[in-house]
Amino acid sequence: MEGAATRSWLAVCIASAIVCLLAIYKGGTEPMALSIASVMTVAMLVVAPGKWLHGADQWRWLVMPLAVIVTIAIHAVWLNPEGRTRAYFECVAWFGIGFGITFVTAHATPRMRRMIVAIVAALVLFQVIYGFAEYLRGSRFIFGRWERGADVLTGTFVNRNHVADVISAGSLVVIGSIIQSRVAIPVRVAIAGCLWVGCALAVIATQSRLGLIALIAGSLVLAFASSAPLIRRRPISAAGVALALLLAAGLWFGPGALLERFAGLFAAEDRKLLWSHLLSQPMSTWLQGIGPGQFEDVFKTLSPATLTRSYPEAHNDYLEFAFEFGVMGTIIVLLGASVTLAGRWGRGHHYAPAWAGLMVFAIHAAGDFPLQVPGSAALFWLILGLALAPLGDRQRRSND
Repeated sequence: MEGAATRSWLAVCIASAIVCLLAIYKGGTEPMALSIASVMTVAMLVVAPGKWLHGADQWRWLVMPLAVIVTIAIHAVWLNPEGRTRAYFECVAWFGIGFGITFVTAHATPRMRRMIVAIVAALVLFQVIYGFAEYLRGSRFIFGRWERGADVLTGTFVNRNHVADVISAGSLVVIGSIIQSRVAIPVRVAIAGCLWVGCALAVIATQSRLGLIALIAGSLVLAFASSAPLIRRRPISAAGVALALLLAAGLWFGPGALLERFAGLFAAEDRKLLWSHLLSQPMSTWLQGIGPGQFEDVFKTLSPATLTRSYPEAHNDYLEFAFEFGVMGTIIVLLGASVTLAGRWGRGHHYAPAWAGLMVFAIHAAGDFPLQVPGSAALFWLILGLALAPLGDRQRRSND
């Protein structure tokens, strides 16, 4: 038993380290990040206790990975053999890393989960503090090495939107866990309040419109779903959260700048043209798909002249996944996911922080590509694991 416990702790520590590595290493967009994360994932799965796959229904963990791998193989060998082979392998590798993180996190004990939340808190605080430091001194480089995007807060990411995802989702997981802890209420109020205000200002400083919307929505989910004493009056708390964030945004940028920024969200003609052009593609293309990881290469040949620039991503993860995997491939993957995850979702207010974090990604994925960037996607997979009930919880639920 001691050996299994040690291996469990080690696997959880490696999973958390992968998330931190990908977020800090230029958002995981450097090729070296994939190599290091792949090696760490193999090590994580090797040290994970074999008993995690024992049991009446544990075989279902293998269904979703097999569905994804088989679908990618069908595209690579039969449907789209002309696609870039490296892109197919990268899709398998990134999915393996992400799903491995979810698998390990889902088997973590409550004590291990508290450690994971502490690591997420450290990652979020690092992104906020480092991001503000570089933003205020006007640096154009990450660690003096990689050039970053616009002159806004980006942390260790190139793109503002992806650091906004990490800060928003990660902070809600941490704040929710603090609220539900057994620490004295005044201490919880002080810590959670300071953390929320600091992270909210950081998200505002990114000037990420969808990031701000996602943070508000996630905060509402946390306020309504949690039954902790601090949030008994849920509607009032939820409204207060949204109002406070909007007021903070107005004070930081000024009402005019904030309204102008959000007005641009609805005036983004290029994205509308991009999505409408994708939806106008032949039904045969949608049914078959263009091949996982092939969007950038294929869209160069499909891009209409009315678009002012090229798009390596569809700026909508749902649309891009369906377009690459095809309708049939998407159905296969969704069926595999339903078999793997059915009956494993955590129930009760203890899982509200994880659901709030997932809400952030669900909203932002509709207008950007957070699940295409390893640094933010890794945190999504980690939070997904936290939203799944450990075996002990599911056994107690079935006995009730």
